[in-house]
Amino acid sequence: AARLLLRRAGRAEGAGALLVAAPAAVLAAVTPDWRDELARRTGRQLRWHADPTLALEGGYAQLVEP
Repeated sequence: AARLLLRRAGRAEGAGALLVAAPAAVLAAVTPDWRDELARRTGRQLRWHADPTLALEGGYAQLVEP
């Protein structure tokens, strides 16, 4: 679920910061190296949001105001 979330986040198009939302367990599985790589590849500021209402595979990424 963590890798799927990062793939989704990497495909976001447009301008702004990248808000990545998922259950806390999924966010915990994202290693610091993976976070750094996502920031480097996208060139965006990353924001992380733990959402307990989402299914494990229901994480999403969207662009928001910086």
